[in-house]
Amino acid sequence: MLIHTHKRPYAKRHACVQNTFIYILGIQQTLLSRATDTYTSFLHTIHSYSWIFG
Repeated sequence: MLIHTHKRPYAKRHACVQNTFIYILGIQQTLLSRATDTYTSFLHTIHSYSWIFG
């Protein structure tokens, strides 16, 4: 019985760590896609300017 009660908080803590990890991964993915969008629009702008001045 004692072992059983000790296992549950650990499982809860593990789930919390896992959720935090997923949350951080989600933030990284959002930042990455945002950076990619910015980079793409930046390249597009450079391409437009080179077309205007070229």
